[in-house]
Amino acid sequence: MDLKQFITIVPDWPKPGIKFKDITTLMDNGDAYKYATDQIVAYAQEKNIDLVVGLKHAALLLAARLHTPLGRALLLSAKKESFHVKR
Repeated sequence: MDLKQFITIVPDWPKPGIKFKDITTLMDNGDAYKYATDQIVAYAQEKNIDLVVGLKHAALLLAARLHTPLGRALLLSAKKESFHVKR
């Protein structure tokens, strides 16, 4: 599945010259989102990761979706404070 079609490019955000890749449009498509996260989980399992970290915005939701099938700890950080969920 070509996931590029589900990613929205926002030019010049947050500043000129930046091409922001918005994954919320990927998350809006259940099949594409499941496929994408299944691929990330498979990669992370191969690498035997210790911790899943979500930094700001949509990445918080993505990290929460990934940590459960991996059975790993989850660290969510939106600003200076962080939330650590142990497994």
